[in-house]
Amino acid sequence: MKKTLYRTDELFRLIDNKLKEEGLLPEILDYGLPTHEPQPVKTMSWNTIGKVSFGSSEGIYLDICLEGDMGAGTYERVELGTYKTLFEDKEAFNAMSLLNTEFVFAMRDFVNAHMDDLNWVGFDIIFYKGEKQAIKYTTTREPASAREFIQERGKRDGFDHVVLINNETGKEETIQIGSQ
Repeated sequence: MKKTLYRTDELFRLIDNKLKEEGLLPEILDYGLPTHEPQPVKTMSWNTIGKVSFGSSEGIYLDICLEGDMGAGTYERVELGTYKTLFEDKEAFNAMSLLNTEFVFAMRDFVNAHMDDLNWVGFDIIFYKGEKQAIKYTTTREPASAREFIQERGKRDGFDHVVLINNETGKEETIQIGSQ
């Protein structure tokens, strides 16, 4: 069952704390700050993207964003946060690039461990044969369209029943194959 609807600033802090605990933040950092314009993250249909660049006045920045569908059904790029160092040499640039890699991998691990909390759109469709779960889909189809899919796929592959879960509300419905 879902626990948390995460926002972009919370995700940045969670990953930042994980990297800090694991000793993966470079000592050269001046700061790491989450976005000032947090947005809810309702899907996992995005990629974590980091960009290392020289600042306009001094230092090197690592800007991290999410790119993809945040839950509105459209492609977006939303800011997670920024790291900055006052150093400007090649070693500092490499350290910030490595931090980007560590952040992306830590985010991937977090997503894999919290999939239910990052799935607030559409429906989960879980097919069963007897008591054994066979296949799980996530779809953005409306319930009527999802029911047609359930019956077609269920009959074709010999499933007994399906659990249909509304990802926004968490409400579950069991549907017997062959009945409407």
